[in-house]
This record gives sequence, structure tokens and C-alpha cells, in this order.
Amino acid sequence: MDVPVSVREQEPEQISDDWNVRLENGKLTIKTPKNYKSTTEYTVRLYTLLGEKTSEEYLVGNNEIAIKNYQTGVYLCEIIDGQQRKKLLLIAQ
Repeated sequence: MDVPVSVREQEPEQISDDWNVRLENGKLTIKTPKNYKSTTEYTVRLYTLLGEKTSEEYLVGNNEIAIKNYQTGVYLCEIIDGQQRKKLLLIAQ
């Protein structure tokens, strides 16, 4: 009888070509694209749909940030890297 060499309980995490941002349980989790330099600083701003800024952080690499006054709803996340801006809609649960 053949014995398995290894068993995976979870699939390995995929590395994306784009920013991966999640907001859940009061934490904003940010994963940079696979071709992003890990030493490059970028800014993350989080806004309500009414335009109120709830958070602004200056970060390097993948991060997890605690968000103050967190509520369930829809938020706009803006990532600024030099002259480039990326805007994402997030649904907070």
C-alpha cells in the first residue's frame, strides 16, 4: 500500500499580480502585488462612502492594521504609491 508523502490541509496562498485588500473583524489586511518591492513605502487611506477619512497609514510590505470606529458597511480604500493611485471598494463584515 502506498503511503502519501504529504497532506495539505489548506491550499497554498496565491500571490496576486494586483493589490489584495480585505477589511474584516476590525482589521485591514493588505497584501502587495508579487512584483512589488518589499522596501517601497506606500500610503493607505480608508474612507466611508460619505467621504469621511477613517484611517491613513504609511506602510512598507504586507500589513495588517487595526481600524478605529470600525462598522459594518462599504468603504473606499485608496492606495498611493509614488504617482500611482489604486482605489478599491471594500465590504466590511
